[in-house]
Amino acid sequence: MPHKYQREIEEILRNLERTEPQSDLGERIRPFTRPRRAVRGPNVSLLPHLEPPVALMLFGILLALVGGGLAYYQMSQSFVSGLFALAGFTLFVVGVALGWWARFRGVSFTTRSLRKPPSTDNVVRIRPVRSNPFTRLTTAMRMRRVRRRFRNSNDH
Repeated sequence: MPHKYQREIEEILRNLERTEPQSDLGERIRPFTRPRRAVRGPNVSLLPHLEPPVALMLFGILLALVGGGLAYYQMSQSFVSGLFALAGFTLFVVGVALGWWARFRGVSFTTRSLRKPPSTDNVVRIRPVRSNPFTRLTTAMRMRRVRRRFRNSNDH
């Protein structure tokens, strides 16, 4: 019986040796002869890369200035200058609100994260802790509740 198993194992090993690709000298040399990639410097752009909340606020200020300049040029307010001013004010308020929301939620608007999709690797990205008085209060209340549960469970 043991010889039967030994023969089967040897046959399997021989079949594995036949299916392995043969490595030749060229496979070892080729990686060294490949041309190196040229090192690029940083991409310099004439336009600054702004986060969306900042861009909305700046565009809102620009629209409000256009509305004010149009009203000054016409020597009186008009419907068009009012629309420009209202659109500028609205964009400014939306930019401020989006910036506050992102700040208190811990969201970062980087230009890289907006351009390419997030990677699918299994790495957990830890955001920096940003606390305000309300989150500190809720954290303290949760910690007291956990301590109380721990004390009550150990008293039995």
